[in-house]
Amino acid sequence: MGLDRHLFLLNADELDLSGLEDFYTSVLKAWKLLKATREEGIEPTAWVWEEPIFHNQLIPLRSVRSTTLRRSFLNAGICKMGHLRMSDGTGWKTAQILAQQTGINSQRLLEQFLGEVQQALSQQVQELLELPQGDAAPEFPSMRVTAADGGWQENRGILLMFSSPSLRLFEDADGKALYTVCVKVKNLRALAEVRQNCWHDLLGGQSMAGFRWRVLYKLPVPKRLCMKLNMTFTYGLFILGPKYMRSQQARCCLLNFVFGQAKLAIWLTRRNKLRGRGLTDPDEMLRSFIRARVKVDFAYYKAMNDLLTFRNTWCVGEALCCVEDGELTVCV
Repeated sequence: MGLDRHLFLLNADELDLSGLEDFYTSVLKAWKLLKATREEGIEPTAWVWEEPIFHNQLIPLRSVRSTTLRRSFLNAGICKMGHLRMSDGTGWKTAQILAQQTGINSQRLLEQFLGEVQQALSQQVQELLELPQGDAAPEFPSMRVTAADGGWQENRGILLMFSSPSLRLFEDADGKALYTVCVKVKNLRALAEVRQNCWHDLLGGQSMAGFRWRVLYKLPVPKRLCMKLNMTFTYGLFILGPKYMRSQQARCCLLNFVFGQAKLAIWLTRRNKLRGRGLTDPDEMLRSFIRARVKVDFAYYKAMNDLLTFRNTWCVGEALCCVEDGELTVCV
C-alpha cells in the first residue's frame, strides 16, 4: 500500500493481512487490541498530505467499497491525501485525471469519490491544502488509545479491570502500560469470571500466594535460565537455588534441574486449580516430570552404550535414580 506508520491510523479490522510479512502481521494484530481515536478529527497540519484515504474512519467512503476499486487506486500509487492533489499545487485532480491513472471508466463514481473525500475535511484543512506543501517532515497526528474491550463493564470483585493502567495519548503512553492492557484484552474471555481473591479462596486464607499479571503470559522459568538457575520461588516456603561450585558441578546442575521442574509444577497446578481442570497436586506433577525426563535420557544413553555418562548426570547420590546391571530404578 505504500504506507508505514500510516497503518496505525487505519481500521485494522478491514485490512487484508495476507501476503504481509509475519513481523508486520503480528504488529497489526497486536494493534487490534487497542482502540485509537483522534478526537479532533483530521487537523490542519502538515500531516494532511500524508493522511491515508482508504480504511480511514475519518474518511467514510461509500463509493469505493469494493476491493477491486481500491486495488485500482493502490496500483496507481494513490493512497494518501496528497496523491489526490495536482503536483503543481493548483487544486484537486479531476475525475478525468483519476480515470487515466487508475483505469476506472466511471467518471461519475470518481466524482462521487472525490466529493466524499473533500466532505470529510474541515474548511481549515481544505484551505491548508491550497497552500504549497512544505519540505519539512510532517509530525504524526496525536491519538488517544484505550483498550479494545468491546464495551466491558467492570464488576466489583472481578479481577479484570481496564481503569488501570490508565492510557491517554499514544505518544505519552508507557510501553509497559500498553503491554499490560494488550494482555488483558487478549485474555478477556478467560478472565471474565475470575475473582480478585481467587487464590485465597482456592489455597486458603493463610496462603502466601498472591496474584501477579505476569503469570498469565510468562512462563515461570525463562529458557535462558533453565541451566543456570539461582532463583527464589514460593510455595509456603522460599526455596533458594544452590550456589554453583565447580567442584560439585554435577550436584549443582541436578539440583537446579529439580528446582526448575518444581517451579514449573507449582505454576501449572495453580493454573489448573484456577481453571478447575487438570492435575492440581504439585508434588505428583513434579515426580511425573522427573520420572519422564530420567526415563527418556536413560533410553538414549543405553542406546548409545554410554551409561557412564547417564550415571554421572542423573545418579548423583542416587537421589533420583540408580542403575544396576543395566536396568534403571527411579527413586521418586
